[in-house]
Amino acid sequence: MELEQPRRKLQGRSTRIFSLHAECQAVGHVCTAYRRPYGQFMPQPKPGNGNQQADVMLHGTIRQDGGNREVGIDRSERTDLNDEAMRILNTWRFSAPLCDGKPIEVSTDVTLHFQGR
Repeated sequence: MELEQPRRKLQGRSTRIFSLHAECQAVGHVCTAYRRPYGQFMPQPKPGNGNQQADVMLHGTIRQDGGNREVGIDRSERTDLNDEAMRILNTWRFSAPLCDGKPIEVSTDVTLHFQGR
């Protein structure tokens, strides 16, 4: 899985909107080289025999070893699928996210599609 967030310049707006104010100080470490995590093992929900689709939106943290922790539900169209969705996301494995060549943890948002449920 690869996520992309496009950007565009707004007319008449400053391009320095993400710059720190002169009186502010940066906190923490800023990566000079970042490699995002890539899905390596991502089983999907088994399809059902019905004709409806239900989505469950989850969040979690990708650990330094590529596993997940702190998996939770953000929004669910069918609460009876929440436990299954959390079990599925807990089995997913990613390449380790890297900051300057060192593994780090990053938060993630995932939507699982339950077909025919």
